[in-house]
Amino acid sequence: MYIRKLPSSDVKVFGQVFRGNEYKKVVDLYRDFFGTTPQYIIDAGGNVGYTSVYFKSIFPKVNLAIIEPSSTNFCMIKKNFTLNNTEAYLFKGGLWNKNTSLKIVRDFRDRSDWAVRVEESCYETDIKAFTVDFVLEKSKFENIDIFKIDIEGSEKQIFSKKASIDFLKKTKCIAIEIHKEFDCSKDIITILENYGFELTYFGELTIGINQKLIENKL
Repeated sequence: MYIRKLPSSDVKVFGQVFRGNEYKKVVDLYRDFFGTTPQYIIDAGGNVGYTSVYFKSIFPKVNLAIIEPSSTNFCMIKKNFTLNNTEAYLFKGGLWNKNTSLKIVRDFRDRSDWAVRVEESCYETDIKAFTVDFVLEKSKFENIDIFKIDIEGSEKQIFSKKASIDFLKKTKCIAIEIHKEFDCSKDIITILENYGFELTYFGELTIGINQKLIENKL
């Protein structure tokens, strides 16, 4: 796996994903509740691709879509995917409540590569904003088995009143890091619960299992 030297945050992200098994709980819950192999995973806030490579190592036949706004991180995704023979639909940009242009802002937390956030731009840029529906359409995903979201505050946009959240009806498992600095935790949790998600908290993750999509539930 490619890891950039300090002061890059790559070594910290690698440690979280592979040594700390940050997403093992997500995999375990998915297996416990659904008992099948996921077909479709979206990795929103892909950073340098470690989480996608982790999922692919467990589910080799899964279809992946990964979204990342940072150009330098995006280049690392391509390198790590090539190294690990990982195929995926690649989206350079960020999730948002509409298709528009974004700009990179480096003012969040430690301002390192894992804290890159975006804002809507008044001008056209090469950093595109994508709705979840757009990603599903372009990736030809019928549903979302696992939806990993770590997008440094942009979760407020995709769960806002301006956004279409119908994708939740066909999402089996969601794993989201909700950033409290953006004052959206209560709103997102309420939305997930209203859509039938049973929530579990693990580290920085809020993990939701869609009870409406569990087959043969007693």
